[in-house]
Amino acid sequence: MEKSRRKRKRSFPGPAWAVVGLALLAGLAGLLWAFWPEAAEAGAGTEAARASQESGAEAAAGTNQETEAEGPLGVSLAEDPVKQEELDPEPPVILGVQDQTVEEGDSISYRSGVTATDNVDGEVPVEVDASQVDLDEAGVYTVVYTAEDAAGNVARETARITVTAPDPGEDNREEMVGLAREAVEECGLEGLDSRDQLYAMFWYVKNHMTYTGDSDKTSQVNEAIRGFEEGQGDCFTYFSMLKAMMEEAGFETRDVTRLGGETRHF
Repeated sequence: MEKSRRKRKRSFPGPAWAVVGLALLAGLAGLLWAFWPEAAEAGAGTEAARASQESGAEAAAGTNQETEAEGPLGVSLAEDPVKQEELDPEPPVILGVQDQTVEEGDSISYRSGVTATDNVDGEVPVEVDASQVDLDEAGVYTVVYTAEDAAGNVARETARITVTAPDPGEDNREEMVGLAREAVEECGLEGLDSRDQLYAMFWYVKNHMTYTGDSDKTSQVNEAIRGFEEGQGDCFTYFSMLKAMMEEAGFETRDVTRLGGETRHF
């Protein structure tokens, strides 16, 4: 009984084991101290990367939404020339372009009265290319007018510019005008409408002219004088006389010239 009641003594590690334990704890603490900053930075980097990915995903979602609203490649339909052309296939309309006739050395206005209007953009600028015209050399030239709208549709019109040599009989114009005035007075145009006035002048020329098949086609002035005074010539003489009479009577005239081939009739 005495043995069983005897208290057992607890055994503790010896001093050597205690020293070993403290050394292990100190080593573990050193390792934690050495690697803690890198671990913290790595953790922060991971969080930053996660945040960046989330932000990028949100931005991508926003971009996709914007792209869907705007169109392929983030270009809005209003700025996409292909889409614009599909929506606006019509070119502008150029108005006011007309052929003109001037004498050598005269000036000319190519833009006067010329405009361009587009069905979408409204009024658009007109470009004029008159680089082929030589106003100091008699001949027939072409002027090109172009206009472009925002969709890239281009309109193109051309005008013919005829540069004529001065009439060699210009010094005799006053004489021609006097003869034409006398002829108009003989026609008795007072009280007639425009149509009957023209008929009266036509018949005057026809009744006072004999067709001989010859004329001086270098001068309308000189040939009109010849017709009034001699009463003979060809179709150019008829033309020259009637032109002088019509202008004296107040009618506007415009010469017509054949393009290409030989001009033999007027």
